[in-house]
Parts: sequence; structure tokens; C-alpha cells
Amino acid sequence: SGSADKTLKVWDLESLKCVNTLTHHEDKVQAVTWNPTESQVIASGGFDRAVYLSDLRSSGSGSVKWALRSDVEALIWDLHEPTSFLVSGEDGTVAKYDTRMGGGSDPVWSIAAHDKACCDLSLCASPRGRGLLATGSLDKSVKLWNGHTGKFVCSFFGHVAPVYQVSWSADSRLVCSGSKDSTLKVWDLRTKKLRGDLPGHEDEVFAVDWCGTGAFVASGGRDRCLKLWRH
Repeated sequence: SGSADKTLKVWDLESLKCVNTLTHHEDKVQAVTWNPTESQVIASGGFDRAVYLSDLRSSGSGSVKWALRSDVEALIWDLHEPTSFLVSGEDGTVAKYDTRMGGGSDPVWSIAAHDKACCDLSLCASPRGRGLLATGSLDKSVKLWNGHTGKFVCSFFGHVAPVYQVSWSADSRLVCSGSKDSTLKVWDLRTKKLRGDLPGHEDEVFAVDWCGTGAFVASGGRDRCLKLWRH
């Protein structure tokens, strides 16, 4: 877990106790993600404009750092290239880094993806949409990119307020977005148009996730409601 107290804590789910505390960040820890193939490796990003890579087999000592140009908004590992991570910033930049190049290395690619902060990143896990990256931003847009090259694919416009989170369907045909405008919107990759509008929440939608079978979308909002939507 990452906190505004600048720490990163690792918890044992059996004992429900903290087993490690990492203190390398100098400001709020905004994003935390485990490596998909190395179970002891964790990446974290913060409002100190830095991403750290920590190996818990060495108790996190000697963590490797990448300095960025803006505060970190979102951070994910590349599921198809697990030695690489993708990070988005408050300035709208999205970049990909290869950890094999070492701490402080230049990005594989870096793009000015949005006009305002890029709040979320979602990489398509399905072989059908291998490498497609979805981004959501305070500029009210959802965009798709080639996650390998950073090349632009398309934009989706329809939200009337910032987009907080995006999520791929299991078959990689659809992207769902949650927004401050209290709606979820489902976008069709084939037609590149709005597939459905889900206006069920009474306030901002903070969290959106598609189930593994693709049958349901879950959403959570400022209205203190958790909703399930049938696809």
C-alpha cells in the first residue's frame, strides 16, 4: 500500500501485520504495482516526480530510481513485456521504461498524450488486442495507443468532466471509462464510437473494472455505491 505519509508498506495477509516499510519516496505515494512475473519486485510512483523499483528479497534496500518531469498519476507493468513499465504524469505525459536499461535511463518512448493530467492507464491483456493501451484524463477524453511504440490509435470524446479510470473488456473489443460526470461509458474499438452510456451513479465515478469473463462491469463512486452492470 502507498500513502500520503510518503511510505510504502507490505502486509502479510495471514498475520495482518506490516512486514516491510519502504521510505524512499519524498512525497505522497500515488501508485503501487507488483511485477507480473517477479513476485518480490514492486514498482511505486509518487508526487515526488519519481518511480522506484524495489526488490523485497533485499528488503527494498538499494531501490532503483527514475526521475520524471511531473508527479506520477498512474503506473502499470507491461503484461507483454514484464521488464518494462508504463507511467503517466500530472502534465499529461505517458512514457514507457525498460528496467533492463537501469535506473535513471531514458524512456523507450514518451508522448504528450493529454492536455491535462493522465489519471489512469489500462493495457489490454487479450491476445486479440495485444499491446493496446487505454488512457483517461482530466481533459475529459479517453485515448488508445500502441503500447509497444507509443503511436496514437484513436480518441473517444463524450464525457463532460474528467475521466478517472479506464478498463478493457476480456475480449479487447470494448473499453469502459468512469468519470467525474457520474457516468460510465462503453467504447467500441471496432467502430471507434460510443457503444453505451451508463448513468446510474449520483456522483463522481472513481473506480471501474471489467470482470475476467466480460459479463459484468463493476463501478464505485463518491455516492458510496458499488454497482454491477451486465454486458
